[in-house]
Amino acid sequence: EKSYEKLVSAVEKSRNVSLPRLIYSLGIPNVGLTAATLIVKHFRGDLGQMLKADAADLTAADGIGPVIAESFTSYFAETEKKEAFEKLLEELHIETAARETGDEKLAGLTFVITGAVFHYKNRNELKNLIMSLGGKVAGSVSSKTDYLINNDAESASSKNKKAKELGVKIITEDDFNQMIQ
Repeated sequence: EKSYEKLVSAVEKSRNVSLPRLIYSLGIPNVGLTAATLIVKHFRGDLGQMLKADAADLTAADGIGPVIAESFTSYFAETEKKEAFEKLLEELHIETAARETGDEKLAGLTFVITGAVFHYKNRNELKNLIMSLGGKVAGSVSSKTDYLINNDAESASSKNKKAKELGVKIITEDDFNQMIQ
């Protein structure tokens, strides 16, 4: 009986999901959690608009290229998948990320995260926080990177070397936490 109660509780808890996580969970080729988040943000969480969007609408979203746009539109162009998705929506509660304009403290900033993290469970938790505050997270350091988050600023890692070459500021998690307060 106790196992059954735990199972039912877990099922009920899993009905609450954010829209980016739901889209990511569909397993659409080339659409990871970051791309799903960018798409949702571009359409301001309007699922109807997302499903009607064509590849051109999607590529207008910052960070979404033609490959991701084509994968997304192709997935929902299949009637069987679209119907299954609509049935799934009947069973779920989509959490809305009611973000106020003032919460976009990191808008326009691009971060790269490397090395161990100490204040967050893992790098993904830090990445999600950055994105929730309007920032972007890239996988590699480039001239478009504003900050490299690394708790070991003197590390000989390739990302640190690249950041120093390009003049990208290297900050610790503590620096980052001060930045967002």
